[in-house]
Amino acid sequence: MAAVELLAIGCRAGFAGLPSAFLGHPRRAGADHTGSAYAVAVDAGRVWRLYHRGELVGEIDEQSHDFPWTYGRFRPLSGFEPLRPLFVARSAALDADDDEAMIRIDDEIRAALTMTQPDGRPVAEFLLSIEDDEAGFRWHDEPFEDG
Repeated sequence: MAAVELLAIGCRAGFAGLPSAFLGHPRRAGADHTGSAYAVAVDAGRVWRLYHRGELVGEIDEQSHDFPWTYGRFRPLSGFEPLRPLFVARSAALDADDDEAMIRIDDEIRAALTMTQPDGRPVAEFLLSIEDDEAGFRWHDEPFEDG
């Protein structure tokens, strides 16, 4: 599968109160995101965890940063399979440049999953893209206010 790279889509109205600095989405595009001038390799061993209704459903082994995105290898666990269609739909919405669908699907992903940092602290806000064994995400440690 093609590597993940950043596609900045700018500020979009109505995105659940997220500030414009939080927007943008990773995108498959043949070029390796680690070739970016902003990409930084990270120390191995940092694992971000995904939970659905309290059950661990996947892990992301952090590989690099390309501000503001973090990239890694995704390891799905058995509970992830029912959630996979959300990420397939997200990729399709991205390919179709369908911002309304993207916003809705991102909201559905955040409603279905919680994420923890490598030290176990919860992630308050995140955008997450998973395709095969690749994941790209951006996160914030405090919740955003609506409005």
